[in-house]
Amino acid sequence: MSDLVQEDPGFEEKRAQYDYEMEVYKRNFTIYEEGRKNWEIIENIKTDQEKHFDKTAMTIAAGSFGVSFAFIDTIVPLEKAIYKPVLLAAWVLFGICMCVILLGYRISSVVYRSLSEEEKQNVKKSYENKPIEYKRRRVYFNGSEICNYLALIMNWGGIICLILFVFLNF
Repeated sequence: MSDLVQEDPGFEEKRAQYDYEMEVYKRNFTIYEEGRKNWEIIENIKTDQEKHFDKTAMTIAAGSFGVSFAFIDTIVPLEKAIYKPVLLAAWVLFGICMCVILLGYRISSVVYRSLSEEEKQNVKKSYENKPIEYKRRRVYFNGSEICNYLALIMNWGGIICLILFVFLNF
């Protein structure tokens, strides 16, 4: 019976190689899954960011601008208004606010598309055991943040100028 069962002298080596390949596969799969999850998080952040802040800020700025045009003659007739430059300043601030919001929206859109593409490439590289590269894009992030803050400041400035105009002429 022992003559029928012959042990392969390279069996242990083959088993060790198989175990090693399984470990590499598990490691690559784990890296891939983590990268995929990061990519999905970035995509969700991009979508939420684009949907909420820019839409809300633009609605407020456009609404304030529109309300000031529609009701300014009812509250303070322009013929009798004394401080017209304050009203003009409010309109200019609202207009700049909307332009800055659009610029910030575009910057954030470009950044998140770049991040998404970079993460996709890094998942592929990590799966192929190639070095992962993360490019520094902090300047773009700052650009979007600066635009958001400027838009808020411009919007509040426009609202304050509009209220000031009404009170000075009331």
